[in-house]
Order: sequence, then structure tokens, then C-alpha cells
Amino acid sequence: MANKNPRLLNAIKILVLTVIFIFDFVQPAFAYIDPSIGALLIQGLLGGIAGVALFWRRIRERIAKFIGLSQNKEESDVNENSNNEAEDS
Repeated sequence: MANKNPRLLNAIKILVLTVIFIFDFVQPAFAYIDPSIGALLIQGLLGGIAGVALFWRRIRERIAKFIGLSQNKEESDVNENSNNEAEDS
């Protein structure tokens, strides 16, 4: 336990205390949620999922490009054009 980072432990303590503080003072709202809110929530959820998926796709492509597992589109187009010209001659 002595090898743990003290700044990380302090940050975790602050986070836990903040969450406890927030949920300790929550009061019921007794609010009415009409049906259009459901559609809005679904739309927001699907948009968020799509955004996260696209974000991770771009990150995965950048990592693959960095370590040399994939070529970018311009390089592959140049390689295809040079292959086609070689076959024609």
C-alpha cells in the first residue's frame, strides 16, 4: 500500500466524498415526464453511441497507422494506380 500514488488516492477520496455529498442532498422532484421526453432521450442516447463509435474508430485507425498496420487512403489509391499502369504495359 505504501507504493500507491498519494495524489491518486487524494483524488479518489475527493471524488467519493463529492458523490456522497451530491447524493446526500438529492430531493424528489415529483416532476411529470411527458412522452416526447422519451423520444428525446432515445435520440440523445443513440447520438451519443454513434459519436463514441466514430471517435473510437478514428482512434483505432490512427493507432494502426502509427504502428504501420494500415495505409491511409491516398497511399492505397497511389498503389492501385501504379499496379494498374504496370499491368497495362
